[in-house]
Amino acid sequence: MSSGDLVYVARRWRGEIWCGGEASISAAAAAGKDGWALDHDHVLELRLKKVKYVVIQERERDGARYITTLEAFTDPSTHQMMNYKPRGGELQHYVNMRHFRIEPGKVKF
Repeated sequence: MSSGDLVYVARRWRGEIWCGGEASISAAAAAGKDGWALDHDHVLELRLKKVKYVVIQERERDGARYITTLEAFTDPSTHQMMNYKPRGGELQHYVNMRHFRIEPGKVKF
């Protein structure tokens, strides 16, 4: 950014929204359990690089942008951790959508 703050932009498909155990993204949103995730190792790397903001850009054409601070992924009061290592995955930091500022994508008719 022009202020010198570093921004990390991750591109994700809309279908990668974390549903918190709900059957669909819509059900998760209605229950307030929807969110985005970053790997624990990636969060640590971003902290070392002094990144201030995280932007999740939907990969769909003209998709929405979800903006938050990296602090949301490190503050225990704003994120939840899930360990998928036993299933071949990674330790994940999940942040609920209510901690993101959402900029909707462009709609064409």
